[in-house]
Amino acid sequence: MKKLYLSAFAAALLTGPALAHTPPPPPPAPTIEVAPTYSSPAFDWDGFYMGLGITGLALNSGTNVGFADLIAGVNMTSGNLLFGLEGWIGGWSSTAPSTGWGGGAEARLGYLVSPEALLYMSGGGYVVSTGGQIATVGAGAEFALTRDMSLDLEYKYWWSVPTTGNSIGASLNWGF
Repeated sequence: MKKLYLSAFAAALLTGPALAHTPPPPPPAPTIEVAPTYSSPAFDWDGFYMGLGITGLALNSGTNVGFADLIAGVNMTSGNLLFGLEGWIGGWSSTAPSTGWGGGAEARLGYLVSPEALLYMSGGGYVVSTGGQIATVGAGAEFALTRDMSLDLEYKYWWSVPTTGNSIGASLNWGF
């Protein structure tokens, strides 16, 4: 009988661990998906640019004028400040009815609120083919769209004795 107990004890020792309950492995740690981040276009405000613009002007005489312009300019930054000169030439049509061409230039002083956004003030003048000379002062915002392209939105106040007006314009500019 001792042999029987001894045999049973030995069998229990040898098979016990095999029969013991092993807990299942822990569940895998949850994976956290990170949303993709936007990388700024690394727009460079310094240097030369060219663009195409359109402007709508409402004069106090009741005449409305539309402009389409070819734009060229140059900017220089110092920290967050921007200094620029811009010129344009193009055609216009009005409800007077008349059409013609014109050109102008302005200086810009701006502040980079972020690497991709500029707020600025401008002032300059415009000359039209009918002999009119107009002074302008305005403010605008320009936004980098890609590494080389920006969108400029601008308001201008126009005056030429005795006419005044307000305009809203937009241009798409390419830096190089």
